[in-house]
Amino acid sequence: MPKDGDYSQESGLTDRRDVVRDNTIVENTSLETLPSLYPEKNIYDKAGENSSSIEVSWCEKGLTLADLGQFEDALESYKRALEINPHSFRAFKNRANVLYRVGRYDEAIDDFKKALEINPQLIDAWYGMGKCHEQTRQI
Repeated sequence: MPKDGDYSQESGLTDRRDVVRDNTIVENTSLETLPSLYPEKNIYDKAGENSSSIEVSWCEKGLTLADLGQFEDALESYKRALEINPHSFRAFKNRANVLYRVGRYDEAIDDFKKALEINPQLIDAWYGMGKCHEQTRQI
């Protein structure tokens, strides 16, 4: 059985999909209802708060939006995180993952490189960059 938060399969509509919650498949769920199924991920409002972890909040928002398939909004969240902290390897790496998912491989490679310049120990960034190169046949 998949773990909570896994999306089992798209139902054919862009705004609905099957999701897993408490080891039970919730079929054909509207993406608008996902925050109520996953209140622990519902941090949309936190990104507007004035806190020392505002960059992290924008990154978390980006992760949530990407999970919901709202890739352009996720990219905007990572842009906001990078405006706050232009040296956020987390924001570069996560944005690169979204860029990869939408097929923007060259941009993803650039962001993976930036993340690795900041933190060369990011194994998943090395892996992601390799996957991008594989897609663009640059290996």
